[in-house]
Amino acid sequence: MYREVICQKIGMSSIFNESGTSLPVTFLKPVALQVLEVKTKDKFGYNSLVVGVGEECPSRKLIKPVQGQFNKNSLPLRRKITELKWDGEKEYKVGELVEFHSLFQEGEKIKVQGITRGMGFTGAIKRWNFATSPKTHGSGYPHRFQGSLETGRGGRSPQKVWKGKKMSGHMGHETCTIRNLKILYIDTDKSLIAIKGSIPGRKKSLVRVRSLHKAKPLVPEKLLVKNSTKES
Repeated sequence: MYREVICQKIGMSSIFNESGTSLPVTFLKPVALQVLEVKTKDKFGYNSLVVGVGEECPSRKLIKPVQGQFNKNSLPLRRKITELKWDGEKEYKVGELVEFHSLFQEGEKIKVQGITRGMGFTGAIKRWNFATSPKTHGSGYPHRFQGSLETGRGGRSPQKVWKGKKMSGHMGHETCTIRNLKILYIDTDKSLIAIKGSIPGRKKSLVRVRSLHKAKPLVPEKLLVKNSTKES
């Protein structure tokens, strides 16, 4: 069964398993997902759930067309509307909440999609991991220039800069998906999910947690402590 939810990134920490190994952990917090519309393959050509995301918000923060999607079903206004992929196996009704703990289990492998942190305009050294020029022996300034851009040695060889050349430019703020991340534990009381490893995005950013297309066997991690929620 294919599953997808939206969570908020809280921060990173580390916890220990029973063998004493320190594990890097990213904490996620499930956000409220209320079903506004159920799209089926017979009517729309694909299956999906149109959901309202986040906590309730006042009407002044939403435009009238967005408010209409909530008002026609007599549902509270929420900050965002999006679609979740849905395979049609589990039935949902309008107004029902999509809950994380009912779809995922501890020890399960998942994939997480988020938007990487924006770095702005960066040089080729930082953007493409180029080497800097020598600091001595008459190399000259600047030391962080990427080097020659043209190709060819004259004659019949074209001397130009080809399209797609790795140069300085905008870095980050791109959609990134990390696969095969393990759910270490789910704390329903504190509404926290511990994911082994790092996840793209800044703190408090929204990420999409999805199941793998080819399910892998559950391998629960034996942890020593489960109450570490320190943000990095």
